[in-house]
Amino acid sequence: MSDDRQTAGPQPIVRPQHLEALSPDQLVAALLRLTMEISVLRDRLASQEALLEQNGLIQRQAIETYTPGTEEQGARNAARTQLIEGLLQDLS
Repeated sequence: MSDDRQTAGPQPIVRPQHLEALSPDQLVAALLRLTMEISVLRDRLASQEALLEQNGLIQRQAIETYTPGTEEQGARNAARTQLIEGLLQDLS
């Protein structure tokens, strides 16, 4: 697959041209989107880690030292880019 989003490393994104022209509503919408995403992710991650450890499937230290492979990193990069594009849409 030759999609640039699937390659490892930071991806270029289109940035808003005039940040000073943003309304407070746009900034609040972006902040709330991030806050909701972080809250949901923290809860889900904590649940998964607890279940994995309770069932003896993993030790939490293994999570801290894990390094994703190329394909997984590409998927992570694509998801990150999608999140950033959504935020930038809120700011446009």
